[in-house]
Amino acid sequence: GNCAYTLDNYVSAPAETAQRLFLANSNAEMVVAQAEPPTQEGLIYVPAGEEADYLRFSSPATESFEQYAALFVGPSIGVPALLRIIPQLRTNMNPREIIAFVQGS
Repeated sequence: GNCAYTLDNYVSAPAETAQRLFLANSNAEMVVAQAEPPTQEGLIYVPAGEEADYLRFSSPATESFEQYAALFVGPSIGVPALLRIIPQLRTNMNPREIIAFVQGS
């Protein structure tokens, strides 16, 4: 509806999996790209150290969210870590496409 980006592919993960994926790459920055219900702020840059609270919806900033889409901006994680997590993801991409996407290929 009001997403800033047109998304052709997606990866959905439980909060615990997303947190492990994020912690495997602590140099990435978390950005809330879209929330339901929509926010007036547009992109929300998550303060460093508060990512786990956002992922668990325990941050005051996420109190009104039913769901949200997040981007992780920064260097990609390693292929071995990604391969361990792939079985826990819901996506419309095959494993090769996920690896290429995460590596920026």
